[in-house]
Amino acid sequence: MRLAGLAIMIGLMCGSVADAAQRGRVANSKRTLIATKSKAKIATGRRVFTIAGETFSETEIVDARAQPDLSGKATIMITFDDSARIKLARLSGANKSKPLPFVLDGKTLMAPIVTDPIIDGVAQITGMFTITEAEVIAKKISGKPPLPDSL
Repeated sequence: MRLAGLAIMIGLMCGSVADAAQRGRVANSKRTLIATKSKAKIATGRRVFTIAGETFSETEIVDARAQPDLSGKATIMITFDDSARIKLARLSGANKSKPLPFVLDGKTLMAPIVTDPIIDGVAQITGMFTITEAEVIAKKISGKPPLPDSL
């Protein structure tokens, strides 16, 4: 316990535990705790996708795909499983008339103002994405290629 407290103190003095680990002051592992301004998260080398600060795992994402829109840019459609659909409905309902930030690896993709709760388990991220950028982001969100259109 004392060593863990020392590692956290060194991490705080150096900016983070991960920074301290890189400087050789504490042992680095795949599950190093990184302190952020908003929340602490586990650094596992995997993507972190949050909506309104709540994490959605790859297993909660049924599908994420890029789709061209009428403006010549692309959107990303995300389909959630039943448990994530309920979580998304709760989050969007609790944030009515407020921004609902969609964040991937610390970068806000969009933060629309919620007018109605998202209850169908499908969210669409719009932005100034090319189709190639949207495909890369969609694959990062879901951790897998999009499902075939025939499903």
